Amino acid sequence: GNVISALADMTQDGVNTNLKKKSVFVPYRDSVLTWLLKDSLGGNSKTIMIATVSPADVNYGETLSTLRYANRAKNIINKPTINEDANVRLIRELRAEIARLKALLVQGNQIALLDSPTALSMEEKLHQNEARVLELTKEWTNKWNETQNILKEETLALRKEGIGVVLDSELPHLIGIDDDLLSTGIILYHLKEGRTYVGREDASTEQDIILHGLDLESEHCVFRNQNGSVTLVPLCGAQCSVNGVQVMTPTQLNQGAVVLLGRTNMFRFNHPKEAAKLREKRKSGLLSTFSLSMTDLSESCENLSTVMLYNPGLEFERQQREELEKLEMKRRLIKDMEAKHLSEKAELERLQQEVESQRKESEEVQQRILRQEESLRHRSQDIESRLQDFLAEKERFEEERRSEIQGAELQCRRHWKEHREKEEEQQNKVKRWQQQAAEQPEIYRELERLKREREEQKVRMETERRRLEEQEREQLSLVGRLEEQLREKHEAASALLAREDARRLEDERQALAEIREVLLRAKEAAERSDVEDAGKEGKCAHNRYMDFKEAQVKELCQLEEGLRQQRERLEKEVASERSSLLLLAHSLKERPQQQKEVQEKGVQNSTTTCQEELQLKQMEHRLQFKEQQLANLAEDLLPTLAEEKQKAMEVLERSRSNGTCDGPSGLDTILFQVEKELEEKEEKLHLHWHSAQQLQQLQETYEFTTNVARQEDKVRRKEKEILESMEKQQREAMEQAVARLERRHSALRHSTSLELDTEEQRPSSSLTRTTRTEADPDQQRVEREIQKLRQRIVEGDDRSGQTQSLNTPLSDDRINAYIEEEVQRRLREMNLLNGGSNMNLSVSRESVREEEKLQNLNPRRLKYEHLVFRPTGSSYDGVQESVKISIPRYVLRGQGKDEHFEFEVKISVADEMWTVFRRYSRFREMHKSLKSKYPELAALEFPPKKLFGNRDERMVAERRSHLERYLQNLFRIMLSSSRSPLRADEDGVFRLSKLDVCEFSAFFKKGVFESSSHGTS
Repeated sequence: GNVISALADMTQDGVNTNLKKKSVFVPYRDSVLTWLLKDSLGGNSKTIMIATVSPADVNYGETLSTLRYANRAKNIINKPTINEDANVRLIRELRAEIARLKALLVQGNQIALLDSPTALSMEEKLHQNEARVLELTKEWTNKWNETQNILKEETLALRKEGIGVVLDSELPHLIGIDDDLLSTGIILYHLKEGRTYVGREDASTEQDIILHGLDLESEHCVFRNQNGSVTLVPLCGAQCSVNGVQVMTPTQLNQGAVVLLGRTNMFRFNHPKEAAKLREKRKSGLLSTFSLSMTDLSESCENLSTVMLYNPGLEFERQQREELEKLEMKRRLIKDMEAKHLSEKAELERLQQEVESQRKESEEVQQRILRQEESLRHRSQDIESRLQDFLAEKERFEEERRSEIQGAELQCRRHWKEHREKEEEQQNKVKRWQQQAAEQPEIYRELERLKREREEQKVRMETERRRLEEQEREQLSLVGRLEEQLREKHEAASALLAREDARRLEDERQALAEIREVLLRAKEAAERSDVEDAGKEGKCAHNRYMDFKEAQVKELCQLEEGLRQQRERLEKEVASERSSLLLLAHSLKERPQQQKEVQEKGVQNSTTTCQEELQLKQMEHRLQFKEQQLANLAEDLLPTLAEEKQKAMEVLERSRSNGTCDGPSGLDTILFQVEKELEEKEEKLHLHWHSAQQLQQLQETYEFTTNVARQEDKVRRKEKEILESMEKQQREAMEQAVARLERRHSALRHSTSLELDTEEQRPSSSLTRTTRTEADPDQQRVEREIQKLRQRIVEGDDRSGQTQSLNTPLSDDRINAYIEEEVQRRLREMNLLNGGSNMNLSVSRESVREEEKLQNLNPRRLKYEHLVFRPTGSSYDGVQESVKISIPRYVLRGQGKDEHFEFEVKISVADEMWTVFRRYSRFREMHKSLKSKYPELAALEFPPKKLFGNRDERMVAERRSHLERYLQNLFRIMLSSSRSPLRADEDGVFRLSKLDVCEFSAFFKKGVFESSSHGTS
């Protein structure tokens, strides 16, 4: 009623213009109903109110009050306006402004307008307005799409009712009645099935509905929705009110209930299903509002108006006024800009001329920048491709290493598991034997004495037999394995040298050496200006190199075809070997059944089975070797040969495309390529020589082991004959003891039967039964012991055949240890013989794999690795041979301002050799850092820096010799210094490696892209 009265007073003040206007406050927040109907009551829509009166005299007072209320409401004059969003209105106004500006541009002097800075700024403003319109339109579209998605996900539905919009929901929900001035929307919280937690952000558990305000706890309350019934459960004494009544216990919520959480968070609870039921009841007459008196209505209104909220409409109107003022300011600004248009036209023409000249200069600069970017892009692509190749190679190497380590670990675990199983089996046998020995009765002392003697003799004979059989098996396995290794090395060496690789490599090396000499002569002739035929010599050298590469490509094609034929032959041999291996394994599986059928030939069958098992192992070794050879051929030789052919073809194609290289740069490129190939050929020849040396040493080891095996075989046969005679004597003694026990047992049984006959004549049958029950267990026990003894005698021969199969893994371990010791001895001799030479001891990939497999099975792997890959040590007198450093040449790199010379530094430490490319600045940095660490280097002379002539060939050549002398003196001082990490050991022996030198200074560490002379420094 207060709201209607206030609105009526405002309307009357508007009609009576003569009266003094006064500000009237409309208390919309006094009631929830008036707050919800604020827009309808405030005049922004056409509202129809229906007043119900009653002709009864008892309702006179209520009817009169209703008519007065309706009279006041009737005086309200509504002024409906378009219900338009602020963003939509702003878009519409901006579009109108854009249209107006476009019309001004068309009507005026278009050329002048376009040329003037005012017009340019206007056009810029126009584009900004258009962009803003597009942005707002896009933002509004996104909002509508987001709203549509929310309506779909949250089971919401919008429908239009008259000129209003109704938001329907299927689930129970809370509608927030917010008192925030900046809030322009209605917040709706769904209460889904189950529990919905309400609290603050700082709660220990995540809250479904997060609120802020006074007297609001971190975990305030819980809305529990079960079977369509919603209950409010306050937590920890939180302040909760339902319809103005504070509740402390769980309270069920009904449709239209007003919920107050804390002091400022008010919600209206809606239950769609309950509301539908109430509407049905209202239609059927169960719930009639006519039965309610005016007093009840006023009380309900008073209950709803528990919280005073302020009107956010005023804030919205203030924002609208601010937007209109801003738009008006923009319009005035545009008019001022139009006024300045004519005055700035002349200035624009002058600026256009300057802009044109600057544009031409910028185009020239841009062309130069594009050319530089193109060159940089080519260089970066080259670097990226090389980096990718390196990363791929590194990943492949790491993958191979991981697979090999995993295989070694699996093999070690398998061996360890088998060893544990065998130990457990032996322990179980010992336990069973102890249990059997403990069960022997103490009454039969003679039997126990015989058994102890038999066990002692059996242990001695079994130990002796096992020792002899293990020695025989060790020698056979050692001879077989050495023979297999010798055959593998021989076949590997024949595979390397069968295609006359050594001859071909030697011929290619000689040809490359001759070409290098010709190229050096041509380069010297090209550098001297007095020689007339310099170009002819360069052309002749280039043609000779082209002929060599063509012949090399043809020869590589022939070699590739031969390798393919060899691979096909190996595949056929592997298939045939695998089929025969399967047949032999199948026959071995059927052998135990045949042995059961023919028990009389047990010894012969066991011997035949051992021979077949040995043959099966040999066939497996041969098959593994052929498979390994086939894999090496398919994975290593063929790809290496194809890669070499591809490189040769690329060099040939590149040389053909470049034509004749008469200049010094072209000769340098060819000379570098020739030197690189020459180094590769020398390295391959060294590899062939190393394989031949290993083959010869293995042959000597095999002959020595074979002679030892022959001598030990004679001794073993003698010992075996003695063992068989002792075993025969033991068997005869045991048979005699068993015969004595049987005679004694028969006598005991005879005496027992006589005693039973005498006792049967007695009248007491109970005594007879007791004596029988006492005599029967003793007799059965004696019979069981004799039977067991007979079975053990019979099983003695069978166990002798089984010991060979049981002890095979142990002998394999001993054979492995013996082979390892022999290999270490041979490697030690080889290192002593080759300690003073300058050869590279890098072995082939196949030999490295075999050595790694041997190391994985060997517990002394680190010692073996140290013998292969580390020098045995050199005295101070041999320092000049074990550590060599030189600077053979220098190369020119870079372009333009970045052009510089880099020196090739070759380092040889013991048996390792590598090359790095460094410019002069890197030498100077290394000298400064080492001088600060080691004061004794301060007296060392370092080539000084020159301000002029850094690109002069004579100066660079002179600097090369100075730097080489500096590096040699540096190593001489550091090897003799007591503080140096490169000094000798306590025993005066130098043990240096590539790793030691690289750790001494990063200058000597090879970088990622230093695989060739074209890498980085």
